[in-house]
Amino acid sequence: MTGRRAAGLAILSIALGLVGYQGYKSIPWIDVAAHVHSQRGTIECGYVVVPAAAQAAITCAISAHEHHQPFTVIFTVYGIDEIISNAVVGDSRGGASEIVYATGMVSHPNTLLRRRCDLPVQLQVEPPTVYPIPRLHCAPLSNAAFERDRLLW
Repeated sequence: MTGRRAAGLAILSIALGLVGYQGYKSIPWIDVAAHVHSQRGTIECGYVVVPAAAQAAITCAISAHEHHQPFTVIFTVYGIDEIISNAVVGDSRGGASEIVYATGMVSHPNTLLRRRCDLPVQLQVEPPTVYPIPRLHCAPLSNAAFERDRLLW
């Protein structure tokens, strides 16, 4: 009887592991990270996935930053073999952070990366290039400044 119980527990553990793994992949990590890093009373400037919504979200974020109001804005673009999301999270002291999460054929897949924007914070709009959506970033744009976001894992 104990052998059957052990086999049943092993099968149950494997099944729960597979369900957990599938659930992990479906969690919107960029949303979670932006929320965790934001302040109370944050202005949600938008979650942009189509070009038509980009300008309003960018204007909202820049205006909030100029008035020292906390804000978040998230952009997601889709490539041939990757999905890249970035969020800019501003605080009431005029500081900001940029968070990146990407899947697919990228350097650090499924990893939250974050960097504090240089002070004084300058926000820069990356015009549409390969991706059709203009996106907001901290200036200067530098991939070397991003580090693993240890707040969530």
